Amino acid sequence: MNLPYLIFAESESSFVEQQSATSEDSLSPPLNNSDLETISSESIEQGSENGINKSTDFEVQDSTHGTTETRNTHIMGESSLDGTEKEDLATTLPLIKLSSHIQSYGWQETSASSVVSAGTIGEGKRLEALSLSVTGGKIEYSAHVQSYGWQEYVSDGEVAGSFGQGKRLEAIKIRLSEELEKKYDIYYRVHVQTLGWLDWASNGEPAGTASIAKRIESLQVSIVAKNNPAPGKIDNPFYASLPKLSLFTHIQSQGNKSTSGILNVSGGTTGIAKRMEGISLAVFDPLLSGGIEYRVHVQSYGWQPYHSNGGFAGTSGESKRLEAIQIRLTGELATSYDIYYRTHIQKKGWTEWTQNDEPSGSLGLAYRMEAIQIVIQAKNLPALSSNNGNIAFYGKVKADSSLGTTPKQADFINEHISTARELGQKYKLYPSVLLAQACLESSYGTSALAKNAQNYFGLKYRNNEDAIGIYPSETQEWDEENGIYYNVIADFSKYKDFQNSAQGYSKRIRNGVSWDSLRYQGVWRENTSSFKDATKALTNTYATDPNYGTKLNTLISNWRLYDFD
Repeated sequence: MNLPYLIFAESESSFVEQQSATSEDSLSPPLNNSDLETISSESIEQGSENGINKSTDFEVQDSTHGTTETRNTHIMGESSLDGTEKEDLATTLPLIKLSSHIQSYGWQETSASSVVSAGTIGEGKRLEALSLSVTGGKIEYSAHVQSYGWQEYVSDGEVAGSFGQGKRLEAIKIRLSEELEKKYDIYYRVHVQTLGWLDWASNGEPAGTASIAKRIESLQVSIVAKNNPAPGKIDNPFYASLPKLSLFTHIQSQGNKSTSGILNVSGGTTGIAKRMEGISLAVFDPLLSGGIEYRVHVQSYGWQPYHSNGGFAGTSGESKRLEAIQIRLTGELATSYDIYYRTHIQKKGWTEWTQNDEPSGSLGLAYRMEAIQIVIQAKNLPALSSNNGNIAFYGKVKADSSLGTTPKQADFINEHISTARELGQKYKLYPSVLLAQACLESSYGTSALAKNAQNYFGLKYRNNEDAIGIYPSETQEWDEENGIYYNVIADFSKYKDFQNSAQGYSKRIRNGVSWDSLRYQGVWRENTSSFKDATKALTNTYATDPNYGTKLNTLISNWRLYDFD
């Protein structure tokens, strides 16, 4: 079908669904996950004990906007930085004094130190202005201010930014005078709305963002001797652009909807029982290569092929519900960012957040997907979490008498799908293969080995593994020379439950055996193109039965276990 031209918004988009801000079903995602960080500072606590938290009134002239304000300063003390030793720094390095004007709080001031911090985290407060001074020389600084852009450099206690106008600081630049610059480097980093802490900038480089409407919430400044290591990473201190997402959805009885936003986008409906029937996504970043790929699970059709960068996934005019989705970034975007998403599904509400090509939604339950939220987040930030008690993906298989499968067998599989998916992700294995082997090796949990030893994978005992004991049992082996099966008594591993058994299996596949650590490398996802490659690699390695792979493939196909891969 032909899609409408998607316009990328210059600011964060409003969500499709207009709901109360207090509604539990609000489409607005919790983007401030990184704001859960706190500035930990031993010296702040010590400062309180030593009585340095004092209030003082004095007037400050705003040289940029010609206004005067009385500051009530709250001396916060020195900030501690991860990995920074503070011993004797105060006597060997110049001391910085930092004052900041914070939304709602007014002026705040730190005590002089070689490492200082200002601002708030987790309160959604903008930093509006700052002033700096340094002992032994001159310090200059410039601010990028909402609506005004970059201001001229000011120095030595003058105000950069604004106050009384409700304007956010978006970026800063700081540099030392020539005398100090010969001996020292000045490093600084900022905590930015929805992005968290950016990397360190130095010596006049910009730190923060521009043209993307993000407030600075906190600032750290550190002075170090020339040629000494930086306080932390220095790769990405400044963003002049961020990825922009566009979302197109086709909704039951409502037709086509489109929206876009920087770093996040939402679409669909909640509370009115409308199915999503189709979706397309696009992402644009002027500095980074790459794109976005996605596939959907559609009623009656199952998983469709991946689409990319505006391709339509799903159906239109067929009244088929979307049930699940997978989304991933590609190229440089995938290197710099994670993509998170969650879906609102029938009877369950919002799923937990998942990321980077993991499925969200449901399978085998006939639940419609009603809405979706998508967030792009810089690598290494804390993972998004709803903490709503839900999971990201609900799956279920059903028995089919025409295939000879039974409800009890289906119950066995459904009980262990979540474990298979969890371990498949952790050890980079196929959940479908794990489930099929559990069905085959344990006769759907009914074998004596499964009942008496919780061993669902026919694992022989090996030292230093997860087993809790040994269980001798009779087993069949294949005599290739004579073409017959024969029975032997072998020592099998005993486990405490299915989870323990499945983990032992996963480690065995990953770590091999004592005489060959790569024995099962042909089963690993990175070495295969589909589950069929994995089942083929298990034949004559994991089991001597020459038909082992074929039996596993039949189980996977009959139960559609590949849906969980």
